[in-house]
Amino acid sequence: FTVYIYQVLIWEFSQHFGITLPKSRDIGASYTFNIGNAMMLCESETLSGIHLSKAENDVDITGDRLQTNIGRIRQIIESTTIYDLRKFEINKYLNLFKSEKCGIKGSSTTATAGTGGRFQFAFIDESGVIKNLRQILQSITYSVSRVNLVGTLKPAMDKDFRTAIKDAHCIDIDKYINMYKTLIVANNYDYRKTINQIIADLKKEVPVGKNITFTITYKHH
Repeated sequence: FTVYIYQVLIWEFSQHFGITLPKSRDIGASYTFNIGNAMMLCESETLSGIHLSKAENDVDITGDRLQTNIGRIRQIIESTTIYDLRKFEINKYLNLFKSEKCGIKGSSTTATAGTGGRFQFAFIDESGVIKNLRQILQSITYSVSRVNLVGTLKPAMDKDFRTAIKDAHCIDIDKYINMYKTLIVANNYDYRKTINQIIADLKKEVPVGKNITFTITYKHH
């Protein structure tokens, strides 16, 4: 996979902070999380995550591999030669499990979404058009360690997503993109050392327990 620097940072930030991301269309935010979580699912022995979207058909459709969250994860795993999808148990079509202790659940954003278990992370797609977003967030507060919200910037964004953006700690993504460009060269292209330095800097800036927010637009391609 070829990724942009901002996609690298979105993913790495999401491993340490919850993210509330307003973005322009077609920048690959959903794919960034789908790719990252697909790799985590393949490499982990214990993983518990949940992908939520406005409607069930946005989470997965039987046979779909391109337009839905769980479908994309399945397609990403299938497209590699490293992992064998036959090792995975398909629980109905919304969920993808490698074992009882390792899997990603898919769900539409109903009032009971996210209940009935504890999750390491939650990814909520199309957050800007989910009418009951605040209710969903309240229902998963005690069962999810990190919540990542992604939604498209537009005038009709739901007020709950606007509130979530306002409540998050706003960072300057350009600062960290430029930091990455400088440090990766200074560190002789040592990726992990570079990311660790960036995360250490960001942890000094972000209040404990706060999601972070920033705006990603076409200029970052």
